[in-house]
Amino acid sequence: MTAYSPTKQGNRTKKAAFPSPKILFAIIVVLVLVVAVIAWQAPAISKFFEDTGNSEYTPLSLVAGVSQTYQNGVDSYTFSYKLSASDITELFYVTRNAEASRSYPAVAGAVFSDLGVEMKVSSVTSELLVLLVKPLPT
Repeated sequence: MTAYSPTKQGNRTKKAAFPSPKILFAIIVVLVLVVAVIAWQAPAISKFFEDTGNSEYTPLSLVAGVSQTYQNGVDSYTFSYKLSASDITELFYVTRNAEASRSYPAVAGAVFSDLGVEMKVSSVTSELLVLLVKPLPT
């Protein structure tokens, strides 16, 4: 005799053994709560995994019109976002050892590898650029 099929005993039918409605309700409530917590914490969970991948990067917060220095071994880099606070171009500038200079579009998510460093544009507003910088392997 199988546990889930009705069987006849005399003139009565024995019903299959299912959990009680209270137990089913409790299981459903727990599942709904687990799904709700995962959905609620999804941004934090994804940020955790995203941040672990960027751990080797140095974050630079570049205010429009202000330069910032990054040192990598013997190389010194100067980063700036826009040339002045009133500059309407969406560019950031990189200079290595006061010799080689480049400009790049400030587009969130863009990645550039040049002058011995990798640069990821993390976020951009009209006044602030967050750039993640790491040295390239030699």
